[in-house]
Amino acid sequence: MKRKNYNRYGVYFVIPFFLVFLAFSLFPIIYTFYLSVTNTKGFSGNMGDFVGLQNYLHIMRDSAFWQALWNTVRIWGVNFIFQMALALFFAVVFTNVKFKLKGVGFFRTAMYMPNLLTAASISILAATLFAYPTGPINQFLVQTGIIDETFNFFRSEAASSYIVSGIQTWMWYGNSILILMAGISGIDTSVYEAAMVDGSSSWNTFRYITIPLLKPILIYMMVTSLVGGLQLFDIPFMITDGRGAPNESLNTVSMLLYNHAFTGKNYYGYSAAISVVLFIIIAFCSMLVYRSMTEKEEG
Repeated sequence: MKRKNYNRYGVYFVIPFFLVFLAFSLFPIIYTFYLSVTNTKGFSGNMGDFVGLQNYLHIMRDSAFWQALWNTVRIWGVNFIFQMALALFFAVVFTNVKFKLKGVGFFRTAMYMPNLLTAASISILAATLFAYPTGPINQFLVQTGIIDETFNFFRSEAASSYIVSGIQTWMWYGNSILILMAGISGIDTSVYEAAMVDGSSSWNTFRYITIPLLKPILIYMMVTSLVGGLQLFDIPFMITDGRGAPNESLNTVSMLLYNHAFTGKNYYGYSAAISVVLFIIIAFCSMLVYRSMTEKEEG
C-alpha cells in the first residue's frame, strides 16, 4: 500500500497567502515603480507617456519635497527621543527588583492604552484641548498666570510641531515600554547579581550592562520607528487643514504625496516617484542605522 504524501496539503494552505500577497502587495509595488516613470494624471484611466527619470529629477529640484522631508525627520526625531527616554525609564523602574512596585501590570496596561486609540479620535481630542481661545489648555495657562493671554498653538510652527511629536510619543511609548521590559526580563539575573557584588552603582549597571545587552532590541525599535515615522500622515493631516498648516510646517512627505495624487490635477506619476524616493530613503537610513550599531557592537 502506497504511503500518502501529506506535503501537498501544506502547499494548499499557503497558496491563499501568496495570492493575497501578489494581488495586494507585490503588484502595487511594481505598478508604483512603473507609474513613477510616466506622466500619468487624473482619473481618466489612460496611462500617461513614458518620461524616464523626469519625475525623479523634478523631485531633486522641488523645494517643497525637501521641506516636507525635513518636517518629517524633525517631527519623528523629537518624538523618538522623548519616546525612548520615557520607555527606558519606566521599563527599568518596572523591572527593577529594588523598587518592588505594586500594580505594575495596571500601569503597563494604562500606558499601552493610547496605542489602541484611532488617529482620528486623538486628533479631535488634541484640537479640542489646544483650541483657541477657549480650549482647556489655554484656559488653564491663563488662569494659572503662566501666560498673559490665550495663545493660538496651531498658528505657531514650533508649537504645532511639538504637539504632533507629543501625540506620537504619547501613543507609542507604552508599546516601547512593553518591548523593553521583555528585553530586560530576558537578561540573565546572574549578571546583575555579579554587578551588585562588585559594588556597581545603579547608573553604571544601566550603562554598562542593561544598554549593551539591549542593543539588538534597541536596533529593532529604532528601525521600526524610523520606518513608521518617515511615513507619518494621519495625525498632522487631520490636526491641520490637510496641507500642513501653519506655513506647511507640518507638511510631511506622505501628505505631500497624497496632495499631489488626490487633489488638484492628480499627478499620479509624480506621486509614485515621491513614494519610490521615500522607500529608498527609508531603506538606506534603516540599513545605515543597523550597520552603524552592529559595527559598534562588534568593535
